[in-house]
Amino acid sequence: MDYEAGIAIIHNENKVEPVNSAYLTFKSGYQNKTHKHYDDLSITYYNDGHDILVDSGKYSYDMTNPIRDYIISPEAHNTIYIKNKEYILKKL
Repeated sequence: MDYEAGIAIIHNENKVEPVNSAYLTFKSGYQNKTHKHYDDLSITYYNDGHDILVDSGKYSYDMTNPIRDYIISPEAHNTIYIKNKEYILKKL
């Protein structure tokens, strides 16, 4: 668990065939806005060599880029969101 990033990882390693391992990640909360997306409650799941649930990765740190704006939005993540609504990231 990484409290600063707000992520928990559950990993089940297959020592015989590592590609067939499994992991689940869950994001909730954060302590630092340095690399924060609007992705609270998003999950990823990998099992037996396959990504089952995926989340967007990094694209660019250019804050004027419309593609980057989309990638950090809730719509680009596998989380719950209400269309045309935003939640505020608070300073901690």
